[in-house]
Amino acid sequence: MIYADQRWIGPHGIGRFARHVLAGLDYRPVLLTSHPAAPLDAWPLAGALGKLTRNDLFFSPGYNTPLFCNSPFCVKRQSSNGQRQILPLIVRVI
Repeated sequence: MIYADQRWIGPHGIGRFARHVLAGLDYRPVLLTSHPAAPLDAWPLAGALGKLTRNDLFFSPGYNTPLFCNSPFCVKRQSSNGQRQILPLIVRVI
């Protein structure tokens, strides 16, 4: 199952990207109401993803990553030349 951080949806750059990408995905939203760009957001995000398994996937349209996650996850990053890229970030669980 795909889980996505829908908190990024809004009228700004990341928000527009999130709205368009998530509209085409069959996903379950991450159940958080905090601001995704908060300095310590990695902690509640990791807690919300605590029950994910290796068979799940977490997608963040923004730049933040969970502090820890049992499943693989993908994040979006802005390259230095302004092009948006989706980078698969595969976390190996030991």
